[in-house]
Amino acid sequence: MMETTKKVKINICDTDYTIVTTEDTATVHALAEQLDEDMKVLMEKNSRISVTTAAILCALSTMDELQKEKQVSQSLQGQIKQYCEQTDKAGLEVVEARREISKMKREIELLRNAVGRDVC
Repeated sequence: MMETTKKVKINICDTDYTIVTTEDTATVHALAEQLDEDMKVLMEKNSRISVTTAAILCALSTMDELQKEKQVSQSLQGQIKQYCEQTDKAGLEVVEARREISKMKREIELLRNAVGRDVC
């Protein structure tokens, strides 16, 4: 099923933009508000920073955060894969142990029967 696109009007640093998106309108507005706030904070800290420079600095910061989150995600995926492999191995060991127990029970039963015949 194809997602429906919609136009969402936002305002960042006193400039209006129309975004075409498949995302929820509230999500787009929340992202725009966060970007607007981040850029304004940068420009308030240094009055020589232009809107373009603030946008670039915010973009670089966001990309850095995304890269770090990807690294954490990859690390977690690796750990999950390792845990799954360990669980599979443990499961196989349990199956093998159950087979061995069944084999030993049969051997015990055979020995009991053999001992019982010898005693009589």
